[in-house]
Amino acid sequence: MKNLSSVSCFVCLSLVAGACSVDKPSQNSPAATATGAETASVQFPAPAQPASPSPDSGGTATPPKSSWLVSETGISKLKAGMTVREAVEIAPGLKSSDNLQTSECTYAQSASLPAGVNLMFEKGRVARVEIRSGSTHTVDGAGIGDTEARLKSLYGARIKTTPHKYTDGHYLTVTSSTDASNKIVFETDGSKVLRFRSGRTPAVEYVEGCS
Repeated sequence: MKNLSSVSCFVCLSLVAGACSVDKPSQNSPAATATGAETASVQFPAPAQPASPSPDSGGTATPPKSSWLVSETGISKLKAGMTVREAVEIAPGLKSSDNLQTSECTYAQSASLPAGVNLMFEKGRVARVEIRSGSTHTVDGAGIGDTEARLKSLYGARIKTTPHKYTDGHYLTVTSSTDASNKIVFETDGSKVLRFRSGRTPAVEYVEGCS
């Protein structure tokens, strides 16, 4: 009887152990392998990158330097009459030796502007844009180095020629067809453009600038 009881106990323990082993599949079992494959297939999407506003979208992104074109009102989206804050939004990093907000007349530059471009400020507002050197052009394609004849062919009757105050050259002034207070003034040596500026009168016509 004792031997029979021992055998019965052994059989019961074996059945219990077998039942437990069914609930815990080994790492190499098909069930474990399928679970691992499902986990590995889960992928998290990369964070969305904010889109940069285009120059024409109304945003404040600085346009490429090649798109800074001069008109009678200013350069690109930067217009004469803008406040310092408005100008900085379009041309970040403006630097000046004077206080742009309070100075009667001063100049500012920015690495975000094309080389050779300077801004004149009067009492906290953009007064005019000066192109002293470089390859910046007007919206009509005029730039430093162009001949007086080419300017006259581009602007026709809108251009007025007057003697230069200090040299044998000329001032070739182009007046906006929509607002006579907005102008571009080209300075020449009598043949070719040396520099030019745009903005509103009277600032755009100052011969000595802020001097």
